Amino acid sequence: MTDELMPCPKCNHEVQGVVTGGQAAYGCGEYNYQIECACGIMFDTTRSYETPEEAEAEGIREWNTRYKRTCRIIMLDGSPSCSECKAEMGAYNDRFCGWCGAEVISE
Repeated sequence: MTDELMPCPKCNHEVQGVVTGGQAAYGCGEYNYQIECACGIMFDTTRSYETPEEAEAEGIREWNTRYKRTCRIIMLDGSPSCSECKAEMGAYNDRFCGWCGAEVISE
């Protein structure tokens, strides 16, 4: 497993990752890893970790293993949404989910 972040699945550009949380941010000992791309894709670890190093390692692993994920548009509470992350999809013609980066495929 590489410790380098794979490029953005939406635009193929380099992404930036940062450890968040901890005593300074929330007054607790939990850390997350967030990844952002200039095109608007944002990603956060699925759970919190006890150390910044663990959060970074798991965040990179999660990002790199979901890199080729696909989704379908589903209706949630009357709104078109991503079948993977459940985020609301702004337009039916989006090729990628703007939140998790999964490629939207037709049924």
